[in-house]
Amino acid sequence: MPPAHPSSSWCVRLGGERLESRDCPAVVFENDYSQDVFGYFTPERRALLEYAQQQLLPYLQDNLAAITPDPARGNNWSIQFLNTATGQNVVIPNPTIPASVIRIYAWGAPAGSFPRPDTLATGASAGFSAQGYPAWYDTIVARGQTGRLATPVSDTSVFAIRIDVNMDVPQYESTTPPPPGSPSDLVSTLQHELLHGLGFTSSNPATVRWINPALEFIGPAVFALTGQPVPTGGSHWAPGLTIDGVPALMGPYQTNQRLSTLDAALLADIGWESGVPPPGRGVLGSTGGTPGLGDPLNDPPSTLSGRFAVGQGGGEVAAISNPDGTPVLLATPFPDFAGGVRTAAADFNRDGIPDLVVGTGPGTTARVRVLDGRDARELFAITPFGDFTGGVYVAAGDLNGDRVADLVISPDEGGGPRVLALSGLDNFATLADFFGIADPNFRGGCRVAVGDVNGDGFGDLLVAAGVGGGPRVSGYDGKSLAAGAFAPVFPDFFVFEETLRNGAFIAVGDVDADGRADLIAGGGPGGGPRVLVLSGQALVGGVQQPLGDFFAGDTGSRGGVRVTARDLNADGRADVITGSGDDAGTRLNAYDTSSMTPTGGTPRVLISLDFTQRFPGGLFVG
Repeated sequence: MPPAHPSSSWCVRLGGERLESRDCPAVVFENDYSQDVFGYFTPERRALLEYAQQQLLPYLQDNLAAITPDPARGNNWSIQFLNTATGQNVVIPNPTIPASVIRIYAWGAPAGSFPRPDTLATGASAGFSAQGYPAWYDTIVARGQTGRLATPVSDTSVFAIRIDVNMDVPQYESTTPPPPGSPSDLVSTLQHELLHGLGFTSSNPATVRWINPALEFIGPAVFALTGQPVPTGGSHWAPGLTIDGVPALMGPYQTNQRLSTLDAALLADIGWESGVPPPGRGVLGSTGGTPGLGDPLNDPPSTLSGRFAVGQGGGEVAAISNPDGTPVLLATPFPDFAGGVRTAAADFNRDGIPDLVVGTGPGTTARVRVLDGRDARELFAITPFGDFTGGVYVAAGDLNGDRVADLVISPDEGGGPRVLALSGLDNFATLADFFGIADPNFRGGCRVAVGDVNGDGFGDLLVAAGVGGGPRVSGYDGKSLAAGAFAPVFPDFFVFEETLRNGAFIAVGDVDADGRADLIAGGGPGGGPRVLVLSGQALVGGVQQPLGDFFAGDTGSRGGVRVTARDLNADGRADVITGSGDDAGTRLNAYDTSSMTPTGGTPRVLISLDFTQRFPGGLFVG
């Protein structure tokens, strides 16, 4: 049963005045337990959450603007997040968030709700969807923090944070620090997830701006404390870091340590105003840790094949992420351009680690780069289509059977349905250059994917029409492409209704474990976030046999949905990964295809990461 009193708030500020005594910090946490369907947050645990928050408040002195919907003027919004306890996407329509309030949605969930059953908790900023006048929209995105709208982004603003705690893992529950040998400390677990929600994450541009290509944090407050760059993993400090012998709270492992001076310095660097004087120089060190709060940053080989790429649809950051969504490589591949990054991931240099492929969105001369998956150094770069400025799509896979990934590039809207394939083994020499849709006059561009649909050991090339075209999909036999021919691997068809004119996003992966890649299609821009999965084996025979058909996220969204596939849970099946489309927030979801059915229904969610940055272009996945 849900708790009888779903929300509580405390430390109320009077009349909007900023109290210089700091007896009541500017930020106010308002805790909402309406999603706690299992009743995990007892009065005692609620008190521990409030205690964990109280220790952070002196470092959170910002005055955040109120968010007040105004439906009469067309200013509408909703808070959105996944409730892992129920498996349902939660949409809270037109909430009013008072000035300086950050709402916390907290609940407990069974171990089976998490990608790893030993995960202690997860936390992130809640997602949102909004429509309205730009100045009002900015109150959601920035909440009066001007640096949030600057270039580069130099501030962090938050309206809501979601925290789910693994109710099946025992934790030490007290305000006093845990003695040696204690189970995981609930207070430090809650503080850890709160800091993720407050901005220590690779999806926050105010954090990313201080992370160099070597994944070291170089923000001025942290540098003043340590005197050196500090190793990170994007959303965590590197494992085992200490400051003056005290383990950092935001490492990837549970150390039963609460907020350290290193963590507090990071809050200052990402834009939070502190009421605590900065400490003197500290000594950065390292020690061990116990796995719990996150995956190790140095991953075993079994996780490598599940890594995938993410790019900001309206920003400049791209990442390679582990199967649980934890970034292991961050890059700003086009620092002079913030109009979006299209991504793919595959191993080009034969070191066993997926490399990052990035392409520019519309608004600049189209460029593509391949970056080493270890350190983001450049392996290859090309300006594929002359002075074309409409953006590109990228894909990767072994087209010619030489066991090295090949690179495929196609133009976005404004370009023809041209497909350029380059050999990863042969110094990116041209393998094929042709029109993937049989209409050279079409100017909606096209989207591409690579996978072995017919089971002959060669990756086949799939092409879908772009904006302005029907959702038509063509497939080309990879072996024939390598020989200079363009033999179809299946007959052309419309993957969605033929009358639609927004094309389709496509990916391939073996979701039914039959040894052949299956087609995954996502609705194009202007359409709903529908995902349709079709059997590759059946397609080769000219039959469109559904394996899954569901909506990824808000069914009312009309930004389409970007798709890719990886085996995230090592069950031998490719799982479906989705990124939200234009003006549909910035949410990354992943779905367990072993629970997918041909008759519809949303599969079990493996990952749901919410982003609240001002990226109207959504997320690209690859």
